[in-house]
Amino acid sequence: MTHRRGALLLVFVGVWAVAAWLLWRSSLPAYHLPHLDEHALFAASVLDRAQDYSGVERLFWVGATVTQLVVLGLFARYGVRWTRESAAGPIGTGMLLGMIGFAPSGRRSARSRC
Repeated sequence: MTHRRGALLLVFVGVWAVAAWLLWRSSLPAYHLPHLDEHALFAASVLDRAQDYSGVERLFWVGATVTQLVVLGLFARYGVRWTRESAAGPIGTGMLLGMIGFAPSGRRSARSRC
């Protein structure tokens, strides 16, 4: 490593440390949400449908978690062989295996779609 790169790295680390220290000392104003009674705001039928949706969402979460574990198991079992058989080079193979791993287990939560 040249002296110039070392100095640049040292400056970067120093700036990062000062920024982290300043952020650590900062605080947010107190924010207290009022208590809301959902039964006063929504009809019972709407709350029942929301509860049904919550159950289906839980099933989707279980299915996605099982899929991720299966994909992880497949990578643990066959990943070395897939890497050996790939002609894409180390970087291309890593990207390919990453995309293959994200495809079946990729998911978005309902909150991220809002």
